[in-house]
Amino acid sequence: MENLAYTYAFFLKDDVRSLMWLNLIKDTKQFQNNVKTSVYRQVKSRLNQEQIKKANGLSKDCIRKKYKGC
Repeated sequence: MENLAYTYAFFLKDDVRSLMWLNLIKDTKQFQNNVKTSVYRQVKSRLNQEQIKKANGLSKDCIRKKYKGC
């Protein structure tokens, strides 16, 4: 998930999808180091409120679908 988030953020230039994947891992121990949290803040800062809501909704849908078709 982390690699997907970085791919969307830095290569595909899709911050909404990147934030979706980062939302899915942000509460894990793996995510809690400074590099990953700074990427999360950086991606989120590039989005407006509507885009953040869309990313949050996509994250919830992904969990609901048990990570299939995300």
